[in-house]
Formats: sequence, C-alpha cells, structure tokens
Amino acid sequence: MNTQSDSSMSTEDMIQALASNLVTLQSHMVQFQQDNRASIKHLEGQVEQIASVINRLEVEDDLDFNFSKPQTENVSDYDYHPQLMNDVKQSFRYFDDEEDDHELM
Repeated sequence: MNTQSDSSMSTEDMIQALASNLVTLQSHMVQFQQDNRASIKHLEGQVEQIASVINRLEVEDDLDFNFSKPQTENVSDYDYHPQLMNDVKQSFRYFDDEEDDHELM
C-alpha cells in the first residue's frame, strides 16, 4: 500500500532519477574535458605559430624594436626593454617544457 501522494516520488524513483542525472553529468563532464583539451591544443598551435614568426623575423633581422620618440608632444616617451624578447622566449620554453612533462605522464 502506497501512503505517499501521487505527486511525490518514491524513494526508488528518486534513486533512479539521481542515477540518471549522474550519468548525464558524467557525460557532460567528459565532453567538457574533451572540448578543453581541443581548445588547449588549438592555443598551443597558435603559440607555436607566433614563436615561429618571431624566430623567422629575428633571423631575417626584420624584427626592429628601435622605437623612435612619438611625434605628438602630448604622448609620453616610451622605451624599448630588451628583456621583453627574452621573457617571451622564456615563456615559450616554459610551455614547451611543460608539454613535455605532460607527455611523460
């Protein structure tokens, strides 16, 4: 004999609904992880392209960071910091090293 009203769920129905929701959640989590991995791979490819262009420009000596003073007197002067390129290169090396670490796992 069922003492619960028709509008409420039985314990068994609640457990089945919970199990179904967990399966759906797991499926969505897997899809989310796959999408994230694909996005990361895409970004890695873009970073590699940027690094390649920077290296090519350095080799061709087309990368010129000799900034002249601004022509507008209201614009403040700015300086080129030679450390910038080294920092960028170091960042690329860091990501390359990090990727190698992930491949070992």
